[in-house]
Amino acid sequence: MTHLLKTQEFGEAGDAPPLLVVHGLFGAGRNWRGLARNLARDRRVVTVDMRNHGDSFWDASNTYRDL
Repeated sequence: MTHLLKTQEFGEAGDAPPLLVVHGLFGAGRNWRGLARNLARDRRVVTVDMRNHGDSFWDASNTYRDL
């Protein structure tokens, strides 16, 4: 079964390269919304909720293979 990570996108593609924001151990993508909006003035910015965080899928198994 394929699980997808929850992402949010800000801004439009421009001359600046796109930016992917990945949170730390106890974070979530929504923690970066304010900064992402500011950075999105001249580029596309994507924030992501990693597995078992925020609005992404949750699973009890955390083996290296599963991660």
